[in-house]
Amino acid sequence: MSTSRSTHAMPRSAATPRPSWSAASPYCYFAAVGTHVIPEDVTDQGRIDLSVRYRGRVWLIELKVNGMTRPGRALEQLRAKGHAAKYATGEVTLIGIELSRETRNVSRFEWERLNPSK
Repeated sequence: MSTSRSTHAMPRSAATPRPSWSAASPYCYFAAVGTHVIPEDVTDQGRIDLSVRYRGRVWLIELKVNGMTRPGRALEQLRAKGHAAKYATGEVTLIGIELSRETRNVSRFEWERLNPSK
């Protein structure tokens, strides 16, 4: 009996080529401070790496690893796929985080606020 598994049998996050540490650290931080965190949040246009909800505000986070995509792609992807539409009734902040594969640190951070509160 073989113990190997097809990537189709693995959760989506386990089958992706990015290192597992890329989403684990932000997830742990937000969960520890009492926010509602949704990893791999499903929308009609795909998945958001992390959605964080707290006191009527939403932060949508896309993580990319340097060398696996071009710079600036994380925030661009959130905009292009229209992920914020799922949470359009309140204040939404899009956050693109790019991580260095070598240093395992943030190498680029961009954000954009949508539907600002008045």
